[in-house]
Amino acid sequence: VVGLEAVIDGRKVKAVIREKEEARQMYDDAIASGYSAALAEEKTGDIFSISLGNLPPQKDAELHLKLAGQLPLDAEGGVRFSLPAVLKPRYTPIGSTDPLAKTEAASHHGSAPAVFSFHLEVASRGVSDVTSPTHQLSKETRGGVIKASINEGQPLDKDLVVVVQYKSPYEPKAIVENGEKGANKESMMSGPVVMLNFFPQFKSSKAACEFIFLVDRSGSM
Repeated sequence: VVGLEAVIDGRKVKAVIREKEEARQMYDDAIASGYSAALAEEKTGDIFSISLGNLPPQKDAELHLKLAGQLPLDAEGGVRFSLPAVLKPRYTPIGSTDPLAKTEAASHHGSAPAVFSFHLEVASRGVSDVTSPTHQLSKETRGGVIKASINEGQPLDKDLVVVVQYKSPYEPKAIVENGEKGANKESMMSGPVVMLNFFPQFKSSKAACEFIFLVDRSGSM
């Protein structure tokens, strides 16, 4: 996580990083004092939760969570982005401390339909195509940038997968990402980052393999 901003009733609030217990205490104090507040917490390595408290009646709130990370490669050398549609169900036996374990609902849900949109921008240099095996994409290339978005009306009823395919996936590449303008000098986003990508191609060979699967049904995992 490299940033969190909340726009509550037209007022922008920028988050600061604190120790987990200190951040929770600051959030609880703000809520108890009647202020609107937001809290983002890391539950596991790839799962985050955001809490929003004291939203004024009939008012809107926008939460902007910024993430930075390396995407995995598929067998053909393409970069794969996946957005899960559902985090549950996950096997969580009674007494589990898993953050995704079932909990009693503490809020009431409205009947308004969910609205989903997805937009992606990729530098077109060295990229052959941007595809999705799960959803229909609308694409256009302008000014050296490929812009892709999901066609309106498509529900997020399954995981979203987008693959960026390279023209020469097996050639070594050095990629430079400039720092973010206006970022805090102490932030990792303030300075440039260089990544060296080496993805060799090997000739496939047939080999006999044996796979043994072990299933743990004890409920300890």
